[in-house]
Amino acid sequence: MECEKFLVDYGLYDKQKIGYEDFTDLINLLSGKIKIDVYCSKCKEKRIFSAVTNKIKLPQENKRVRMNVFAEYGDEEENRQLRESLAAQKQREEQERFEQFLKDNGLVTLKYFCSKDESHSLTYILFIEDGYIRKIGQYPSYADIDIPQAEVYKKELGEGYYKELKRAIGLYSSNVGIGSYVYLRRIVEKIILDGLQEAIAVGAVTEEQFELDENNHQRRVEEKIKLLADYLPKSLTDNKGAYGIISKGIHELSEEECMQYFPVLEQLIKMCLNEAIEKKRKIQDEAELKKRIDAITSEIKKK
Repeated sequence: MECEKFLVDYGLYDKQKIGYEDFTDLINLLSGKIKIDVYCSKCKEKRIFSAVTNKIKLPQENKRVRMNVFAEYGDEEENRQLRESLAAQKQREEQERFEQFLKDNGLVTLKYFCSKDESHSLTYILFIEDGYIRKIGQYPSYADIDIPQAEVYKKELGEGYYKELKRAIGLYSSNVGIGSYVYLRRIVEKIILDGLQEAIAVGAVTEEQFELDENNHQRRVEEKIKLLADYLPKSLTDNKGAYGIISKGIHELSEEECMQYFPVLEQLIKMCLNEAIEKKRKIQDEAELKKRIDAITSEIKKK
């Protein structure tokens, strides 16, 4: 189980399947031994958060005495069967311990504190039932943590991208998966249209070529992304299928499935927007350098 990812990336009421193989991870998580690297809404930076040690109930080890009866008391086949029987018995007992552990720790509150300032805290409430662990409470909310980090896009790329991303995050934070995908799709479409305008400006493509292929058939979005590959973020061109996932989420997937896939799609979109920021800054740096070189050249000519 990826404990940090569950706490930091999962939205409210999101759940994760758990099994015996997660026993150790769950003990570490519920007892407060897992540290998390997360944005501190008060520091305005990412910080390491540590949890208060949490008292949890651990089931007792089975102290039943087992006799070791092998080679001297039977043939090899009988010994093999005995070993398998003992192993199966031990496995059953461990599974029973695990299930008892889940019952005894079905509702846990974790309190985390910022490594920079302990007055900055995070609280998570976790609920275990029917083989799933679910986040049923969080303060500050996912949106309170994630939206401030998205403000860089407002500053660097304008209100458009930020507004759509803010709405998507807000809906996801409120456990509205399908609705959040509407705004994710708007962001991807805006990225594509911005790339189209750049391509048209340099004469690389026309609007008609963008809409229709050589046989006058309407281009699918994946084909449009391929056509504009030189003018779109590499993160998008390398993951053309993301648009299809988002569209399918709006029309076909369940709320639960949309919630499950949201963090990955959000990460992709942020990567695309980060590339757009880098590109913009590079253009600005190149323009500023050219301006300075031109000024030096002008000065030298006067001498």
